[in-house]
Amino acid sequence: MGRQVIDTSDYETLIGHLDTYIQDVELNRDSMLRAATDCSDNLGNDKLSMEAIGQLQEALKSLGNSLEQARELKQKVRKKIEEIREIHL
Repeated sequence: MGRQVIDTSDYETLIGHLDTYIQDVELNRDSMLRAATDCSDNLGNDKLSMEAIGQLQEALKSLGNSLEQARELKQKVRKKIEEIREIHL
């Protein structure tokens, strides 16, 4: 009785999509960091700009959490691919 071949291409596609998501979020996060720095540099310690920077920092924190979750999911998918390959070798 031969071993069953399991196609892991959907998992690999998911990893590719997660890579794209992570890269896009990192680029947007970097843009937001530059915007916060520019705002601070150009407007100083103005009350309204400080409030906006605070809100931006909260958004950046949320993006950081999303990135961490995406990276963890990517690792889990990689582990699943390895498990499938080990079982069906």
